[in-house]
Amino acid sequence: MSTTHDHRSDASIARRRTVTRAAALFAAAVLLYSRSFSSDFVNLDDPQYVTHNPYIIAPSWEKLAAFFTEVLYPTTVAGYYQPLTMASLMLDRVIDGTVPPRPFVYHVTNVLLHALNAVLLFLWLRQTLATMARPGAATSAPSAGSTAAFFAAMLFALHPANVESVAWVCQRKSLLSTTFALAMFLTYGRYVRTRGAGALLLTHVCFVLSMLSKPTGWLLPIVLMALDWWPYRRLSARSVLEKLPLLALAALGGWIALVSQAQSMGRAELTVLDRPMEGAAVIGHNVVFYLWKLLCPAWLSPQYPMPLQQGWLTLTHPTFLLCAMAAVALGIVLATTVWRGHRGALVALGGYFVLMGPVIGAVDFMGAIAADRFVYLPMLLPILGLASWLALHATPRLCSPLRIGFCLLLIALAAKTWSQQGAWRNSFTYWRSVQDYLTSPEQRIRYAPEEAGIRAGLANAHIERFYHARHAVDRGRPEDLAAAKSLLHETIRLRPTYSQAYFRLAELLLTEGRAAEALEQSLRGLAQPGADEEGHFHLGAALVELKRYSEAIEAYELHLQRRPASRETLRNLANALCLAGRWREAEPLYVRLTRLDPADGEAFYGLGRTRLELYSAAQAVGPLEQARLRKPNEPRIRFVLAACYAVVQRDVEALAELSAAVALQPDLAIRAERQPEFARLRDTPAWEQWKAQSKSAGGKSEPRP
Repeated sequence: MSTTHDHRSDASIARRRTVTRAAALFAAAVLLYSRSFSSDFVNLDDPQYVTHNPYIIAPSWEKLAAFFTEVLYPTTVAGYYQPLTMASLMLDRVIDGTVPPRPFVYHVTNVLLHALNAVLLFLWLRQTLATMARPGAATSAPSAGSTAAFFAAMLFALHPANVESVAWVCQRKSLLSTTFALAMFLTYGRYVRTRGAGALLLTHVCFVLSMLSKPTGWLLPIVLMALDWWPYRRLSARSVLEKLPLLALAALGGWIALVSQAQSMGRAELTVLDRPMEGAAVIGHNVVFYLWKLLCPAWLSPQYPMPLQQGWLTLTHPTFLLCAMAAVALGIVLATTVWRGHRGALVALGGYFVLMGPVIGAVDFMGAIAADRFVYLPMLLPILGLASWLALHATPRLCSPLRIGFCLLLIALAAKTWSQQGAWRNSFTYWRSVQDYLTSPEQRIRYAPEEAGIRAGLANAHIERFYHARHAVDRGRPEDLAAAKSLLHETIRLRPTYSQAYFRLAELLLTEGRAAEALEQSLRGLAQPGADEEGHFHLGAALVELKRYSEAIEAYELHLQRRPASRETLRNLANALCLAGRWREAEPLYVRLTRLDPADGEAFYGLGRTRLELYSAAQAVGPLEQARLRKPNEPRIRFVLAACYAVVQRDVEALAELSAAVALQPDLAIRAERQPEFARLRDTPAWEQWKAQSKSAGGKSEPRP
C-alpha cells in the first residue's frame, strides 16, 4: 500500500512540476516579447498580407473558402498556398474589428503562438527523453530529463534568431506551421510508445495542417525517419513503410508550393539547375551562415540582401569560397559522427539542414540571400540534441556550474532578443537596422548597389507616413514627400536598374499634379530588366491624368493579370472604363469590388453611377444608398443620390439628401438649379421652400473651380 501511495505521490508531484514549468515557459516568452505589442506593421509584406488585403480587411465566409480553394494560383495573397495562415489573420481581423487594421491583436497572436510553441517543445522533449530512459531502451537518460527539456525549451523561447518570426506579423505562417509540426512530433512520439492507430492518424493530420500553414516543412517525414534511427531506435523496413503516406503528402505539398509560388509571384527559379555556380555559392554560404546564426546570434539583421556586384556571387570569390570549404568540412564532421556512432549529433545537425533544405538557396524566391525566420522550425532538432546532452551531463545540484552557465547564457540571449525587437517597431526602424548591419564592421559583404534597396524602403516609409497624415488631418507632411523624393533619386543613382524606385517617384509626381513627368518615370522603370509589374499600375494612373484612357485601360489590365485581387487596380480600371464611356465593362468590376470589400463606399458609388448610365435611376438608388451609408460626409455621393430620388419621385428624400449635400459643399445649390434631374422638382412649392431655407442657411455661394 505504501509503495503504491508513493508512486501516486511521485506522479502527482511530477505533473505539478510539469505544469509549473510549462507555465513558466509560456510566461517568459510572453513577457520577453511584450515589447512587440506596441510595434506597427512594416511596409514589407505586411501590406499584402493584412493592411491592403481585401480578403482580410473585409472578412466573409466566401473569402474564407477562397483561401482553401485557390490552390495553384492563389489570388488571396502573393505567394504560395497557405490557407490556414490566411484564415488565422482573418480571425485576428474579426477580433480587432477596425479598418484600417490595428497591429496590436496581430502581434499578440504571434507572441501567444510562440509561447505555445515553447510549451509544446518542452512537452515533446520531455516525452522523448522519457522514451529514451524507459526500461529496456537501448540508451538511458537520467531522471533530470524534465529539467533538461525545460532549459532547452527555454533556449528556444528566448533565442534572438526567432525575433523575425515573432515580431513580423506576416510571419504568422512560420509560427503556425511550427505549432502543428510540434503537435506532429508529440503524436508520433505517442505512437512510438503505444503503437496506437489513432496516434499515427493524428500524426498525418498534424503534418497536413503544418503544410497548410507554411509548406516549407514538407520534409518533416524525413525527420521522422531520422528520429526512428535516434532517439527512438526503431528504424526498420516497417517504420519506413509507415512513412509512405506522409512522403506522398510531402511530395504533393512541395509541388503545390513550388507551382503556387511561381504562378502567384512569377518567381520560383531552381537556381542549382539554371545557374549552378551561383546556386552552389549561395548554398555553401547559407550552410555556414545559418549554423553560425544559431550558435552565435550576435549580429542579426531584419534582412540579409543578396550580393549584386558583378563577380561576387561565385565560388571564386574569397568569401563564398571560404564558406563552401567550411560547408564541406561540416559534411566531413557529420560523416565522422556516423562512423563513430554519435547518432544524436548527426540527427541534430542533419535534421536541421534537412528542414533548411527548401530555403537554403536551391530555389530563388526572394531578393535576400538568407533570413532569420527560416531557422524557426529547423531549430527544433538541435534543441533536441542539446536536451539529450543536458540530460546526460546534468547533476542534481541546484547551483552546478553547468546550470549557472546555462542560466547566464539564457539571460544574454533574452537581452539580445529584447534589443532586436526594436528593429521591428515600424518601417523606419526596420530599414535603418538593415542599413546599420550593412555598414557594420562585422559585415563582410558590403556593396553600394544593395544600399539602394534600403533607401527605397526608407522612401516608402516616408510615403506611407505622408498618406497617413493626409488621411488623418486632410493634409500630408511636405517634409516626408521631400525626403522620399531625395531617397528615390539616390536609389536610382546607386542602382539605375531598380525599377520600383522609378514607379514610386512617378507616384509622387502624380501627387504633385505632374502627370507628364510621372509618365516618363513609369516608362523608364518598365524599360529596366526584370521590371516589376507594379509599373503598369503607375503607368495607367499617369495616362488617366493625361486623358489617354484607352492606353490606361491596357496598362491596368496588364497589372490585374498578375494581381487579380488588387482593389486599387480594379477601382482605377473601372474608373478609366467609365471615363472612356465603356460603362458596361465597368459594371462587373464595381460589383467585384463591392464583394472584395463591402465597406468600400467608392465602389458602391461607382456601381451606382454605372447603373444610372446603363439602366435607370431606380436601379442606381440601391448602390448609392450603400455608398452614402459608408461615406456619409461625401457631398458628391449625396448629390447624385438626391438626383436619383428626384427622378423616381421620392421628393422628400431628394430634398433631404440635397440639403445634406449642400451643407457639405455649398456651391452644389447652384449646380442643382441647372441639373436636369431636378427639373420636375424645381416646379414644385417644396423646391421654393427648400431654396429659401438654403439661402437663409448661407447655402448659396460661388461654384468651386
